[in-house]
Amino acid sequence: MARSTSDGRRILLHAVTEPEFQDWVLRVAERGGWCAFHILRSDDVTMGVHTLRNSDHLDSHGWPDLVLARDGVVLYRELKTDDGRLSRHQKRWGRTLPNWDVWRPSDEERILAELE
Repeated sequence: MARSTSDGRRILLHAVTEPEFQDWVLRVAERGGWCAFHILRSDDVTMGVHTLRNSDHLDSHGWPDLVLARDGVVLYRELKTDDGRLSRHQKRWGRTLPNWDVWRPSDEERILAELE
């Protein structure tokens, strides 16, 4: 049985790594006039209210991969491969932040629409 182009595209997107995906998202954001912010290792460089001494987590754990802003709109986006799973810390931030979402390579059409 022959595969359609969309099947082939799905296979390619499934093989994309998170760093490759992030690079693509940043290029799309730049073309759309968005400002973007990424912290490589948030647990090493930030400090929050919660610490392991007074809570079961650090506030820096699970912070979204990207914060994008344009014209008063702020997007908090966690980037995952198509197989990637959210940690409990990432889920906590997802419940806390407005306009938070997860983007995966297979979401490329939605991402393009959001960042245009």
